[in-house]
Amino acid sequence: MKLTERLFKNLDFYILITAITSGQLIKIPLGLGGMTLLDLTLLGFCLLGIRKTRRLKAPPLQVKAGLIFLLVAFISLIISPLHLTPNEYFSSSFYLIRFCIYLLFGWLIYKNV
Repeated sequence: MKLTERLFKNLDFYILITAITSGQLIKIPLGLGGMTLLDLTLLGFCLLGIRKTRRLKAPPLQVKAGLIFLLVAFISLIISPLHLTPNEYFSSSFYLIRFCIYLLFGWLIYKNV
């Protein structure tokens, strides 16, 4: 393994550890909730993983269950009997997007990307 490959593998590891340990400390305020450094890091890793891979394997059972949950949650957000403000809809949608990013990251790890 070349020195640069080892360095970048370690760099990915350190970026992920920094993002996990910063947790809620570094937050970008959006609506009622916020986007954390971990969300941005996982989004970047997912985009790199998708770019690197050609096709994803069939998802494992846990990812299928997560996709069903996302579908049900999205439908319930759309046909909700609650009268939410646009800011609350935005915040709720962002939680769905966050869960989708976590699910995609788990799927990419399952594929060993």
